[in-house]
Amino acid sequence: MMILHTNYDLTRFNTMGLPSIASQVLELNTISDIEQIDEQLLSKPRQILGCASNLLLPAVVSQLVILPKLLGIDVIMQRRNSCIVQVAAGELWHDFVLWSVNRSLWGIENLSLIPGTVGAAPVQNIGAYGVELKDVLLYVKGYSFQQKKHLVISNSQCQFGYRNSAFKAELKQDFLITHVAFKLSKLAKPQLNYSALTSDVESLSKEALTSKMISDRVIAIRNTKLPDPKQIGNVGSFFKNPIVSWEELEKLRQKYVDIVAYPVNETSAKLAAGWLIEKAGFKGRQFGSVGVSAHQALVLVNSGGASLANILALADKIQSTVNKLFGVNLEMEVGVVGEGA
Repeated sequence: MMILHTNYDLTRFNTMGLPSIASQVLELNTISDIEQIDEQLLSKPRQILGCASNLLLPAVVSQLVILPKLLGIDVIMQRRNSCIVQVAAGELWHDFVLWSVNRSLWGIENLSLIPGTVGAAPVQNIGAYGVELKDVLLYVKGYSFQQKKHLVISNSQCQFGYRNSAFKAELKQDFLITHVAFKLSKLAKPQLNYSALTSDVESLSKEALTSKMISDRVIAIRNTKLPDPKQIGNVGSFFKNPIVSWEELEKLRQKYVDIVAYPVNETSAKLAAGWLIEKAGFKGRQFGSVGVSAHQALVLVNSGGASLANILALADKIQSTVNKLFGVNLEMEVGVVGEGA
């Protein structure tokens, strides 16, 4: 059943904990709800929200906010070595990861404890510890408000990039994701490219290793490095890791021999944004009601009472300082509701 709320408090719908009120919020609980949305409502600018775990909200949201609450996890095809699972957009991402590893399936265990919904995951092409969503996603189902019909978007049509997709570009706010389908493996396919993941499992044989073991390890690491949004407001990684050419990296290494970087391809490398921010002197610093986590410099926190302007001012200060020191541009990974809508 579709529910239209007015003057709706969105504070609990954003993990940064910014106070925010939306003039109108449309809660969708079934597929048929989507087709019954009033044309007058759809004529307004809109903003689709999951948990706003990667979004910053203003004090007042003037757009029509759409909250998809569709639920369900269905195995739609079984194969000898894999299965295809279709998940409704309203399911919490981490709940789906736990569902998967508890059934000894492989593919998304490295993405454990990432906040947000399944429907939001393709928008950001979420990734962690050497795995990205695009590696296991088959297709996305949803509704085009412009075409007024349901569509299936293939993996290639999603135009996935580093923390990017078509859902942040030409499909932004037009396409309402209802379901996401994944191909998960029944065979052990551990991705252990990060040393932090190997410390507890390196002595185990491939046969003894389970996806749940890796998931548990990822959860332990993230709990150590990343603050719990329920305790202190944050949106996880605030900035993208900047990508530079190998030539640029070598120039930086001449001055900063301990700079942290990872290969992307033959021509480029990815710098650790957290290292840049820490080296710039921001790690653990507080600026009034906002600050930088003492455990992970990539995380900006709301200690209580912060506004969107406070958060953006600190982000701008970090960006300008890092650029001045290293000649590198830091791009925000988080989105800001109202910008480019």
